[in-house]
Amino acid sequence: MADGSLAAADLLAFVRRDREHRGGYDRDLFGYPTSFGGGCDTRDEVLARDSSTRVQMDSVGCQVIAGDWYSPYDGVTTERPEDLQIDHVVALKEAWDSGAWQWTPAALEAYGNDLTDVRSLRAVTGDSNQAKGDKDPSNWLPSNAADVCRYVGDWVAIKVRWHLSMDDSEFGRIRNLLRWPCVGRRVAAMPALPVDVP
Repeated sequence: MADGSLAAADLLAFVRRDREHRGGYDRDLFGYPTSFGGGCDTRDEVLARDSSTRVQMDSVGCQVIAGDWYSPYDGVTTERPEDLQIDHVVALKEAWDSGAWQWTPAALEAYGNDLTDVRSLRAVTGDSNQAKGDKDPSNWLPSNAADVCRYVGDWVAIKVRWHLSMDDSEFGRIRNLLRWPCVGRRVAAMPALPVDVP
């Protein structure tokens, strides 16, 4: 298509299927959140990006203190940043088990703080983020039914872009969702990776 979008079902064919790697996971290896200078870190950057209005910052540093957010997973709106957590759409442990265990430290940090693709990190309510945890779509989907297909499309795009595998149950559930109710789901073109990964 002229807009550069891709069919999620076609993209799924590029995902390698494999058993998940077990052992060695340490969240700190991903360096989240990282500082971007001037007191701003990954959390602040995502909050500022995802607010529908210009955020208010504290008078010193870069902490976001107010804005207007919509949490797509559960359809909740809030003006309070303390209600929100930053979700790694494909959770750090899921990424580790799906191939990141063999990455360089620079690649791990780039993934943990990926602002180059809006799909990677989302500001969502703490309740929805805690419910999701490190689950994949075979055992968790957004409670907001209107967000399920976007979420599944984003999941596929992230897995393909970062060369991450899927296990059989994850692949099967996503394939079935893309047959119905998400048939015809398209995803925006993926930007180049900020680092090389195997």
